[in-house]
Amino acid sequence: MGNYCYFGIMNFVPLTHAILRTLQGRGYNVLKSTSRWGDESPTFIPSKIEGDISEYLLKMDLRGLLNENPHFLVIKEALAIPESQLFGYVWDDEP
Repeated sequence: MGNYCYFGIMNFVPLTHAILRTLQGRGYNVLKSTSRWGDESPTFIPSKIEGDISEYLLKMDLRGLLNENPHFLVIKEALAIPESQLFGYVWDDEP
């Protein structure tokens, strides 16, 4: 089945620099997940945050929402992480 992981009818692909650049090109700037810490294969959903991402994260932190959403990646920052350290799957709406 190639590099895709099928969960029902949803298409998830491994988290790599290539998919991060593709998602960034589509206008996404963050990945959100409700997977728990310690999950070896968290699943991420790409999202678009309007405005300053730092301000958005500060507001989430002040409301305690970052604790509810432990896997939150800013795509620009994730691209600076060595690919060998990236793990999990991300929803690809255009496989």
